[in-house]
Amino acid sequence: MDEADGLQRVVSAARNRDRDAIAHLFDLYYDAVYRYAYARLGRVADAEDATAETFAAMVQSLPRFQWRGVPFEAWLFRIAMSKVVDVARHRTRVRSGGDSVADDTAGGAADPAHVVAVREVRRELVVAVEDLPADQRDVVMLRFFGGRSIRETAELLGRSEGAIKQLQFRALTGLRRRTRR
Repeated sequence: MDEADGLQRVVSAARNRDRDAIAHLFDLYYDAVYRYAYARLGRVADAEDATAETFAAMVQSLPRFQWRGVPFEAWLFRIAMSKVVDVARHRTRVRSGGDSVADDTAGGAADPAHVVAVREVRRELVVAVEDLPADQRDVVMLRFFGGRSIRETAELLGRSEGAIKQLQFRALTGLRRRTRR
């Protein structure tokens, strides 16, 4: 049994509400989803919230998941993207119209102007990544937010390593153009 067959069996069991299979998927993907959420949101509590919501939505959506050429991990990361956006919107509403620099500079550890500048760059990058074509966005998410190698990304997306390198190059070139000031 190869790795893809094993994953299909675990997903199939999880679709049938097998707790061990769901726990296995959680263990398998938690770190990558958390890293992605943290990279997007920049705060531990928000990343934890988005990650928890991602896995809750995964469990709820699993009965509708079908193998249609989209790797399970890419499907899961699309859920994560949605939950990150939800958490970011909620955070903005809770803070009444904007981020509180004080939240990120507790104890005077960071210059508020620097925190605001970093937030702005992060926001621009997130918008730029979301505007990429779907295949380029999937590569960026898996490679940089998911921490996957080129080979792993190629296997997950069913592409050659050369195709992944090309998509990554195009994505990074597009991001550079979009984020230059």
